[in-house]
Amino acid sequence: MADFATLLGDLSSTHPALHDFLRQAHVNRTTSLALRKLDKDFSLYLDGLEELLHYLHSIELHLSNSKGQEVSAVISRIRGDFEAAIEATLGGYYSIAIDRMRDVIEAQLLLMDFEAEPSRIQSWLKASGDSSAKDFRPVKLRVREAGRRGMRVKELPESEDYSAHSRCLHVNPGLPPVGGPGLLNQDSPDLIPIAFALCMWEMFHHATGVLGAAVGILGHLLEAEEDVPEELDYTRKLVRFSDAWRQSRREQAVLGSAGRD
Repeated sequence: MADFATLLGDLSSTHPALHDFLRQAHVNRTTSLALRKLDKDFSLYLDGLEELLHYLHSIELHLSNSKGQEVSAVISRIRGDFEAAIEATLGGYYSIAIDRMRDVIEAQLLLMDFEAEPSRIQSWLKASGDSSAKDFRPVKLRVREAGRRGMRVKELPESEDYSAHSRCLHVNPGLPPVGGPGLLNQDSPDLIPIAFALCMWEMFHHATGVLGAAVGILGHLLEAEEDVPEELDYTRKLVRFSDAWRQSRREQAVLGSAGRD
């Protein structure tokens, strides 16, 4: 089978519009990955994301082999969200990465709902396009979570975060900080480092939230077990992830400070 570059070159004369953006995304990914041995911060981000994907997969496998097998599909979806966000970030489609994090917020709210009221797992599995499915819409999940915390819905950190992501997703005047749904570097090359750093912060920020929810529901389902399986010991399995999360917070703080100057 011919390699990607050869197949892509074949499109240049027959499908130039397709060729141009596919080529640019390929160049972006290649350029990004070349930084792995040159940029210690970028290398740290890759290490952290690798640990995250492995850990999510471990949770998924453990749930699928226990009484929590119904929930494993949610973990699989979350892992797919991060895979898509990583690919989009490396390729230059930053807004897609942000959109995937919106899906992660929804999944986190669902897992928190399951942990608080495990009986809702079966209700969710039986929900369809009728009124029962409406009970698991993000707004309903936020209402229940706010009630459990004794606060108003708009006071939930997840509500503010979800609203910000929705504003980026919807068709509004102007563009969000990461640009529109296309390749950002075609029109705004100066924003690439900012968009890249923002996407990394978004992934690690939302990973910490959804991991907390995933470990919470896992702990509830495994409450009879005394020992946490070695592959799920996050203090040992998420070391580089924790370092990368702290790095993303520092970088985001620097960018936020620069933006206020």
